[in-house]
Amino acid sequence: MSAFHGKALLIDQNLKLLSDIKEKGELLERYPFYMVRSFKEAEVLLKNEKYNIRIAFVSTSISSTHGLEEVKLMREMRPAIPLYLISYDPSSEPAEVKGPGIGVQGIIEKPKKFEELIKPLDELFKGEKWDDVKPDANAKDKELDLKDSDYIRTSLKEFIITKNSFFNLYIRLSGKKYVKIANAGDALTPEILQSYATKGIEYIFVPVEEHKKYLSLCDEMSKQILRKSTASDHVKMDSLLHFGSRLSESYALKGITPEKLDLAESFLSQSVAMVRSLRMQKKEFKDFLDLLEKKEHCSAVTFIASLLGNEVGFESSKCVKVVGLAALMHDIGLYTQSPDFDEEKIDLTESEQVIFDSHALKGAELLRSTGQFDETVIQAVELHHYRRRSSDPTKRSSHINMITEIIGAADEIHNLSLNVKDQNNWNLFITDRIKDFSPQVEKAVKKVLNLK
Repeated sequence: MSAFHGKALLIDQNLKLLSDIKEKGELLERYPFYMVRSFKEAEVLLKNEKYNIRIAFVSTSISSTHGLEEVKLMREMRPAIPLYLISYDPSSEPAEVKGPGIGVQGIIEKPKKFEELIKPLDELFKGEKWDDVKPDANAKDKELDLKDSDYIRTSLKEFIITKNSFFNLYIRLSGKKYVKIANAGDALTPEILQSYATKGIEYIFVPVEEHKKYLSLCDEMSKQILRKSTASDHVKMDSLLHFGSRLSESYALKGITPEKLDLAESFLSQSVAMVRSLRMQKKEFKDFLDLLEKKEHCSAVTFIASLLGNEVGFESSKCVKVVGLAALMHDIGLYTQSPDFDEEKIDLTESEQVIFDSHALKGAELLRSTGQFDETVIQAVELHHYRRRSSDPTKRSSHINMITEIIGAADEIHNLSLNVKDQNNWNLFITDRIKDFSPQVEKAVKKVLNLK
């Protein structure tokens, strides 16, 4: 089953179907729906982009026009979203309902169960295939003048190696010249990539359009490893964090799209499953500290925040996912301004300090401008450096929500893990800065860090 970011809209008066949907709590978490019984109620949602409706189902029984007038109005308000008609009495529908050009994807006849609405969702949000990329026109092993904006980099050491490359792969030389090292379909071995690593090459570059499919490959590989009973928790965690890292990297380098937010939904679902598994096994955070030290910041903070969210009592997948989404996006304003910003650097230049000081606000503005994020997530991004009980009045706010506090705590914990040998800094956090958080979050931090 696929996952998607946003919600589906159902306009229907069939109490039996609505009741069945409400009873499917686990499915509703994966496939969130707004359910209304009249078009007047639906209009409130459709007129405001913040509700992020990605697909709509309209029952022909909601009006005397068999839903046709409503479909026309919806097309005017939201021309891009897919629409499906629901018919409970197909034989009595006017010819126009089944006629061409009414602007719907299809008709669902006599649905009785939630699963019958899920089928079109899975079709529409199933993600990219990655095994159908063809070799592009560029010649191999020749210096090429290519546009940086047409390619997305991935760490050579982190790149997923398959027997044959699914993608056209490039490296960039000094002077911004590129060299194509593999066509889609070419044999690919660790030795081939290692030969470039020994020459000081740090990144592999993939064409932008193909990189979307690379993210889907990361998603599928992570899912497969999480399902594999013989895989260790360490291997599962490594695969999950790799997926999150590539996703976060893509947001920073090429922006936020609904399709990439669908992948974020998948990443967060996997994170929730991993957190629950570790909790059931009573595994400790410190067992994975070496992985979190090395992994990309936003991905690692997302996992730590999910752990903390679980500890403060956010039991439902939906709540933990909101925490995770805020964590995944918390530094988007930093990396969109400076993709190579080094958070471990102690002495920032004047220009770096300006970027750092403004990144939280810029990140919030960026998320707000997309119209695809809940205000709770946006606030967490904007205020993740503020503390409820900070001794510094310029960084203290009594109005921040608990999700904001959790992101701030997870951010600090990962930054500390990057410098885990600095015992003084750990001690300062444990004895002093931890008290800046509300008692509930302070308690959760201590639990995760296994402190008394």
